[in-house]
Amino acid sequence: KAGHDTYSNPSYVMTSDKTGQLFYLTYSLSGTVRSGSATGPVLAGATVSIAGKTTTTSATGTFAITGITRGTYSLSISKTGYVPYSNPAYPMTLSKTAQTFYLTPITHALSGTVLSGSATGPVLAGATVAIAGKTAITSATGTFSITGIPEGTYPLTITKAGHDTFSNPSYAMTSDRIGQLFFLTYSLSGTVRSGSATGPVLAGATVSIAGKTTTTSATGTFAITGISAGTYPLTISKTAYYTYTNPAYAMNASKTAQVFTMAPLPTYTLSGTVRSDGTTGFGVAGATVAIAGKTAITGTTGTFSITQIPLGNYPLNISKTGYYTSSYSYAMTASKTGQLFVMNQTTATIVGSWQLFFDWDCDGTIGIAGVSFFSNNTFSTTDGGSGTWSKTGYQVKFTFPSGTAYTGTVGNNTMQGTSMTPTGFLGCWNAVWQTNTPAVSLESIRDGIFDSSGSAGK
Repeated sequence: KAGHDTYSNPSYVMTSDKTGQLFYLTYSLSGTVRSGSATGPVLAGATVSIAGKTTTTSATGTFAITGITRGTYSLSISKTGYVPYSNPAYPMTLSKTAQTFYLTPITHALSGTVLSGSATGPVLAGATVAIAGKTAITSATGTFSITGIPEGTYPLTITKAGHDTFSNPSYAMTSDRIGQLFFLTYSLSGTVRSGSATGPVLAGATVSIAGKTTTTSATGTFAITGISAGTYPLTISKTAYYTYTNPAYAMNASKTAQVFTMAPLPTYTLSGTVRSDGTTGFGVAGATVAIAGKTAITGTTGTFSITQIPLGNYPLNISKTGYYTSSYSYAMTASKTGQLFVMNQTTATIVGSWQLFFDWDCDGTIGIAGVSFFSNNTFSTTDGGSGTWSKTGYQVKFTFPSGTAYTGTVGNNTMQGTSMTPTGFLGCWNAVWQTNTPAVSLESIRDGIFDSSGSAGK
């Protein structure tokens, strides 16, 4: 029936006559909810409630509630940020369609003062305050007021030439906010150049002021924002340049397109030779010498040269496989040439033969010329065994200078094909490390005697 809900029973059972049955048709309520007025924008997400039934308006603001029996009910419509609509006695004596309801937005006011530079700075006239699609310009005393802001959260911006923009992307207006205080900070931007105001741009320079730091771009430019009014130390630093310092840089306004110059440090040369295992050792070829971010590889005689090292103190490292790394704290205050550095091998690589010469009477002279205890790299060990000694680059030689004497008798001993039959003797010996190339004695390592059994090293 027009004006009523349709009654529908999809499975009505007729197994006998049914006479005198009673049916009734309910009513429905449908329409649109709008904002502000009956012709205002549609309002999605509003909650509509009547007769114990509830629904929510669609994206187009429409709603429909069916199955309402005849009667008078409380009708309510609500949405966050709006004054709720309420009718305590809404009659439902027939279906009501295409109804229009509207909710009045809850609005708040925002007012305050804008200052320049800091929370204690001077008032700022002519600044633009914008929120929720509304704007205001600060007065000569820096004040502003915006009313009719619908309840909600909005981006708030305050702008003024010569200042940083104040921005709060989520400023909550859930009540009136009166007498608020805002201030706009300053920025410093510009270019850093080498040598002069027209010199090459300097990338990678570090600019610091007011606790804020940035690095210049590939074109030498930089920008630091959010600087409160005040006087601060300003520093600009970069490797190989003298640090620029202004201990009292005034920030009483934004400063843009500034040009700063940095003087390059003087540069020096480091050259020299790297030797193995001592200042008189052989030159180490292929060692890497590193200082101030620069490297050089030593030549066949162990020499190297590094130029353009800026004034300063640097770690100096010399490295090569098979050697311990040599590290120094090195001051480059002038060019340093002909320097000598030493690297020690991690394992000794030595070649040669053990040789033992006797000083029978311990008088400092060899008693039997040319007699060697070992020949052809074969030696007798202290426990009576024998073996072959082969280590490249060095030779070990035993000699017998004057020293502690021992008397006794020994039987026949054959030493490198020479037969000797001493019946009593003074026997002394001394061990000395000696390189083959060049032949240089390195250190004396042991003194001792030759005992009556004729074996060395007891």
